Amino acid sequence: MGLTMERISTFITYWLSAALAWFGTQAPEKYAFFIGGSCAIFTALVNFWYRRKTYRYLTTMANDKGLTRELNC
Repeated sequence: MGLTMERISTFITYWLSAALAWFGTQAPEKYAFFIGGSCAIFTALVNFWYRRKTYRYLTTMANDKGLTRELNC
């Protein structure tokens, strides 16, 4: 009852054919929308990650040197 090579290849074949059928129904405008949206989300996540990394680095450096941040309100 376990996974055999035949079951794995059948599963991959069915899902690949379903994916290709879905891609065949899409217009080029939809491809551009999906790719553009994915790139925008990826860019936002990378920017967030680097800003968080920079903030952590700067706070670590400030703590190591004994500096504190004072708010001018």
